[in-house]
This record gives sequence, C-alpha cells and structure tokens, in this order.
Amino acid sequence: MSKTFFSKRTLLCLAAYGFLLNVIWEFAQAGPLYDMWDEVTLAAGLFHITLAIIGDVLMVLLISVLTGWICGFKKLRSLLPAAGGCMITVGFISGLILEWSAKFMDWWTYSELMPTITLFGETVGVSPVMQMTLLPFFSMLLTVKSSSYILNVPEYQ
Repeated sequence: MSKTFFSKRTLLCLAAYGFLLNVIWEFAQAGPLYDMWDEVTLAAGLFHITLAIIGDVLMVLLISVLTGWICGFKKLRSLLPAAGGCMITVGFISGLILEWSAKFMDWWTYSELMPTITLFGETVGVSPVMQMTLLPFFSMLLTVKSSSYILNVPEYQ
C-alpha cells in the first residue's frame, strides 16, 4: 500500500463508523429540526433519510481523503493535533458548502427549532454543518483507536 493513502481496511472502518454516527445524528435531528415530514409517508421519509445517510458516509470519506491530501495521510492516520484541526476545518467548510447548496436547490426545509445562519442569501442549518464538522473527525478518531493494530503495521505508515 502506498504511503500516501489509506488502506482499504481503514476506509472500511471510516465508512462503518461514519455510518453508525450519521444514523444516530440523522434520526436525532430529522424529526425536530426539519418540517417536511407532514408531506411524506413513513416509507418515503425512511427512503430520504437512508439516502441522506449514504451521502453522509460518502462525505466522511471525502473529507478524510481531502484532509489527507492537505495535511498528509501519515499525520492524519496518527491523528496529530494539526491534522485533527485541519480535518475539522475541512469538515466545516464542506458542511457550509453542502448545506448552502442543498438549501439553494430547495432540497429540504427547516422547522423553527433549527438554529440557522444566513450565508450568501440562504438560511443554512447549524446542525447539518456541525454534523459535517464533527462526525468525520470522530469517525477518524474511532478508526484510529480501534484499528491501531492495522495502522501501526509498517506497510501502512
């Protein structure tokens, strides 16, 4: 394996932890913070949440890879503080771009309980931005902690 990328096992761990954390986050925020649920059936709602979770997992992987390219994969695999800060910054910027784009395309609406900020004329939810800021970092942290035996093998360093 190249020293400049993650192993397949690391990517699978990231995806698995990203899935677990995003399932919890999506179901926790879906009911109280979004107001589109009166318009869809339960099956349609579950379908939309499932698509959101799949997208969230892809974002965990994308943010992880972008951070590796920016800060260095070895530093990120070691979760050095600078790499962790870089990952949180990349996640925050990605979250703002993603949420702004989704609101611009009118993919969903918020309930009045959603804390929001206005960004370039669009009202953007704070919860989904924080999701993209924090969950990729926590997915990487869990991957590093649970897979240290894999990540410390010389071929992965």
